[in-house]
Amino acid sequence: MPNKIDYTSIEMVHGSIWFCQNGFYDRSSVLAYMPFRQLMQSYPTVEAAIAEHPEAEVLDCEYERQVERPTMSDCAPDWFDPSDCGEVWHEDDY
Repeated sequence: MPNKIDYTSIEMVHGSIWFCQNGFYDRSSVLAYMPFRQLMQSYPTVEAAIAEHPEAEVLDCEYERQVERPTMSDCAPDWFDPSDCGEVWHEDDY
């Protein structure tokens, strides 16, 4: 679960106006330190979104999905213990 919102934005996504939260997943997530973007609420117009979220950055272009996908390290972190839940870090470890 992301725990820190770095900034908010108002963006066009699939033809609709959205208020979004942006930040990075914290170290307890399997996506630790990867960026996240969460669509929070849609609005009929940019002006309506700005009226409720004047602090948000207004982006003037349609959002395009990032090509780069999150990846996990081949090496387990120091805190990983397979005895906690019977899982291994890498599929070759079975």
